[in-house]
Parts: sequence; C-alpha cells; structure tokens
Amino acid sequence: MTHISVYLGLGSNEGDSIGYLMQAVSALDALAFIHIYAQSDVVQSSPIGPQDQPDFYNMCLHIGTTLSPFDLLKACQDIECSLGRVPTRRWGERVIDIDVLIVDDLIINHPDLTIPHSQLHHRLFVLKPLMQLCPNLVVPAKGQLSYLYDCLIQADSSQVVVNRGALETFTTH
Repeated sequence: MTHISVYLGLGSNEGDSIGYLMQAVSALDALAFIHIYAQSDVVQSSPIGPQDQPDFYNMCLHIGTTLSPFDLLKACQDIECSLGRVPTRRWGERVIDIDVLIVDDLIINHPDLTIPHSQLHHRLFVLKPLMQLCPNLVVPAKGQLSYLYDCLIQADSSQVVVNRGALETFTTH
C-alpha cells in the first residue's frame, strides 16, 4: 500500500510539555500504519488566544501513512485522549495537541478537517519547524513554504525560541 506524505504539528503547554511531546511521538511511531520520516526541533512560543497560560512547546513531524486523512485525524485524537487531553477553552492550555497540517497536495474543507490547516500560514511556531523539515515544500492553496515563512517573520514581532536538544532525536523504525 502506498504511503501518503503528511506533516503533523504537535504542541503542549501543561505539565511536562517536553515529556508529552516525546510520548506523542512514541505513540505515533508505535502505530503500524505510520512511519516517521523526520522530526523538527522543539520551539517555544507565547500562547495564541488567552495569555493567562504557560508558553507552548511545539514541533512538527514528517510522516508517511496508509491512513486516509480522516482516519489519521481519529488516530491523532485517540493519542491525545490517551495522554490525558481534555477539552478546555478555545486556544486554551493542553497537555498535547496533534494537528494534521498538510496531506500530500490535498485540499479538504470539511467541518471536521481542513487541509492544509486553516491557520498554518499565520503561525510562526508551525512554519519555523516546517522550514527545518522541508524548506522547499509547497503548501497547497497557500504557496511556497519559504515565502509564507519570510512574510510572517517580517510581520510577526513575537519571539519563537528554538529549543534544540529538548526532545531526543527520534530514531525511526
């Protein structure tokens, strides 16, 4: 069966955030229908939305999977649930968040899933790790990743700090 190329965004800002990121990567890798090709460094950034919460730690993964985008979303939600994520306020704190960002060259506009992720091009904490993984990536309906990154870096005055070594480099199977 053919693997489709997918980019995932992972984030956490509650408890042992780096630990939750590591557990999420391990849980994804344990799934027979997912192969992790590469992972980015972890970046730290201020929260979007309510500011009365801790900074977020974010990273991206490049994976291959045989799952449909909707089945992949369900698998990611199952992992979030297994790690203790509970619904909170919009853009609120969370132990883990796993977003399906890009799936090959697909464009999906469905109430349960939007591909590419609808806010991807507005989030430096997503674009920076994606640039590390694949600077030549073309984001469907949005354009060249490097262009999106350059535009946002010029417009965004907030700080995003790369936290090298915070997450062990993951060895794929």
